[in-house]
Amino acid sequence: PIAEKVSDDKTQVEKEAEMVNFNSLKKVLKNDLLDKEVKKKVDQVKQIKVTREEKDLQRFFYPVKEDFWGFFSELWLVKNVQELKWDFEKPDYGLNETVINLFRAHGFLEKKAKILILNSSHLSHLALPANGNETIFLLSLPFIRSMDLTKPEIAMILLEDYVRLEAGYLQKYIVTKELTESFGKSFAGKNIDPKILNTVLENLSNFVSKKGFSFQEQFDVTKRMDTLLKSNVTNWNTYIQLLNKIDRLVKMNLIYESHVKLYPSPEMQIKWLSPSKTPIP
Repeated sequence: PIAEKVSDDKTQVEKEAEMVNFNSLKKVLKNDLLDKEVKKKVDQVKQIKVTREEKDLQRFFYPVKEDFWGFFSELWLVKNVQELKWDFEKPDYGLNETVINLFRAHGFLEKKAKILILNSSHLSHLALPANGNETIFLLSLPFIRSMDLTKPEIAMILLEDYVRLEAGYLQKYIVTKELTESFGKSFAGKNIDPKILNTVLENLSNFVSKKGFSFQEQFDVTKRMDTLLKSNVTNWNTYIQLLNKIDRLVKMNLIYESHVKLYPSPEMQIKWLSPSKTPIP
């Protein structure tokens, strides 16, 4: 007898069973994918929250030492604008090239400078620290006009001020222990202590108006300038001429008696540069 061929047609029950299995599998896969997507979104939200919190915390840090001086010097200038009178219309005095050439000639390379002209005789000249290799130079217009200074002589004032600043005399006097300890530290969850900054601002104002540089510091700066300028007779003579002009001014014009409080006796500076050390042309 011929065997009956088994039908390949699936029964309705079999089809329904397969459909149930497929739907179950599809549901499992769908749920798994959804779980992964949800987890991915949750992780992204967590990371965004962490990043936001980190950025928010960065707002509650005292500046590091390298970033402090530029902010501090500019803040002091703003607070003393009425006395220093730097906010006025002025022409370009064309000092940049002369100053750059003088600094380069004596080995001061890749230095940045801002020259701020003051319309006040209260402060004749001063170098303030800024960030990186930058220095802020303050220069009184009445002061330089009173002596009819040349561009090389003005540039020499700035070079001498830079030598003083590089020696760290000013920073040493105005910096406090509290300021040093605050550099780079967080004050999150605390009230910022205004005394830390206000004390340093007051120290600078007191230094400029009352204390000034010591005779020893003035001596050291003068000798340093002597060493720097010996190799260039023209520049050395410019320095001597500048000191003589300043000496005459402070002796004859009482308006500038504050100059000798900040920079002791230009007459002594001239004596420290003894004739025996005058360069031979």
